[in-house]
Amino acid sequence: MAAGGTDKDFKLVIPDRAVKCKDGDDVTLRGHLSPEISAVAMEIRWFKGTDCIYLYRNGHVIEGRGYEDRVSVDPQQLQRGGVSLTLRSRWEDWGVYTCQVISGGHQEEGRVGLMITYWDDWDGLWEITAAERKKMEESVQSLVQALWFCGSCPSVVLFCAALQRLCPAAGQVTPAVLPVVPLTSDFKLVIPDRAVKCKDGDDVTLRGHLSPEISAVAMEIRWFKGTDCIYLYRNGHVIEGRGYEDRVSVDPQQLQRGGVSLTLRSRWEDWGVYTCQVISGGHQEEGRVGLMITCKSSVSLL
Repeated sequence: MAAGGTDKDFKLVIPDRAVKCKDGDDVTLRGHLSPEISAVAMEIRWFKGTDCIYLYRNGHVIEGRGYEDRVSVDPQQLQRGGVSLTLRSRWEDWGVYTCQVISGGHQEEGRVGLMITYWDDWDGLWEITAAERKKMEESVQSLVQALWFCGSCPSVVLFCAALQRLCPAAGQVTPAVLPVVPLTSDFKLVIPDRAVKCKDGDDVTLRGHLSPEISAVAMEIRWFKGTDCIYLYRNGHVIEGRGYEDRVSVDPQQLQRGGVSLTLRSRWEDWGVYTCQVISGGHQEEGRVGLMITCKSSVSLL
């Protein structure tokens, strides 16, 4: 140990309660010893949750699985008592990190939260560019092609059965036959939330409804994540986008009242901007909402 200190004559200081960065950026989880003494001869550990992602011991460095070439502690800062961890971030890195510094029989530790963001400019996200529209339409068409193969798809059959119960006077409802509802252009799509937040793995509802409250049963409803169509309702058919099978749904009962809200069973990678489009005849309405996914571990655990 450097002169002027003993194995118990230091404290570990973690100055930030939480830090934030964009997915893919390098972020530094700051930590240093007080007083400013050398940490070269000490053992330094960094954990994500309970998994050790970085270990410095006896001059050797071991990086945890999945963190190879993504975590580092600057060796020059060790001389000055710096133990900050630099991490090249990914979505799944959101969480609580613990630093432990051990010297002889003395151990110090501290925690910091890391939040991964998806966007900086909120206002710029609500304008849909021509390039985005082209990709969105291509995504819809790729799903439409799948309609030829899904006549017996469980989601289609169940959805049609639900519509049958809602509209008994219309006769039997099949994927090819829907209750006749006059098309209209006299409506607006309302997306009441600018952004919603949920925990990873929870069900979240991206709310949307028509104004005035008219039936959307005969309309086309599209939900997009970015430019990828993840849910398509057209002519009584329901097609779920790749990776969203059994994770997205629109309640058929709400369609009668103009409700087009999407319920999603969330995952880390679902963080982003979602677009809803409602089409009736030649009229189209659309709106956007942001979705933020938080980790199960609360920052209050710090």
